[in-house]
Amino acid sequence: MFTVMIAKLLRFLPNQAKKTHMIPLQQVKMKKDVVVETSVHPTNISLYYPLEAKQKKFPVYINFHGGAFIMNEKEMDDPYCRYLANQAECVVLNVDYAKAPEFPFPKPIEQGYEIIQWLKRRAEDLNIDAGKFMVGGQSSGANIAAALCLYLEEKGEHQPLLQVLSCPMLDFATPHADKPEPDKWRARYPQVAHFLNMCYVPDKGQAEHPHASPVRAEMSGRLASLLFL
Repeated sequence: MFTVMIAKLLRFLPNQAKKTHMIPLQQVKMKKDVVVETSVHPTNISLYYPLEAKQKKFPVYINFHGGAFIMNEKEMDDPYCRYLANQAECVVLNVDYAKAPEFPFPKPIEQGYEIIQWLKRRAEDLNIDAGKFMVGGQSSGANIAAALCLYLEEKGEHQPLLQVLSCPMLDFATPHADKPEPDKWRARYPQVAHFLNMCYVPDKGQAEHPHASPVRAEMSGRLASLLFL
C-alpha cells in the first residue's frame, strides 16, 4: 500500500521530456492509436508510419519509454518515435506498458510478449513485415526490451533483428550504494533506488532473476544483436 501511494504521488511530478522536446516534432504519414487487449492490462499503443517510404511492408521498431518502471507514459517519446520512423523508414510501435507497483515484475515483460503476438497476427492489416522487428527503450524501458529478448529465447521463438538499449537499467541485484553514481544526489540517497526495487521486484529472489537483471543472464549466440546508447 505504501509503495502504491508514493508511486501515485510521483506520477504527478512534471515530465520535462514532454515539456522540452530533445528533437523537433516531425510530421509522419500517420499516427495510429490502438488499445491492445492483453492478460496483464489493456495496453495503449501508437503506431507511427514514415512520411516518405517506398516499401509496401515495413519493418517494425517496438519502443518502451523510460520512467523507473513506475511513471511516465508513451507520449514522452512521441518526437523520438516520429523521428525514428522517418529516418529508419520503419513503423514505430510505442508502448504504454503497465506500471509498478500495481504491475510488478514480470508483468511488463509478459505484456510486451503479448503485444508482439498481436503484431504478428495483425501484420497484414498493419502493412508490416512481422519477421523484421526490433525492440528498444530508455532506462526502465531498455530493461524491458532486453528482458523481452531473453523471454523470447526461453520460449524458443524468433529473435528481433536488433535490441537498442539507451541508458539501460540492467541490474537490480547489486545494491545501488555499491554502483558508480555520477549524480551526487542519487549517490547520497540510495534509498530512492531501493524504493524502485520495492516497486518492481518486491518478492524475494526476483532481483536476481535474469529477466529482472539481464546482466546476470547467460549470453548465447541466439540472442538479438545489441546496440548500447
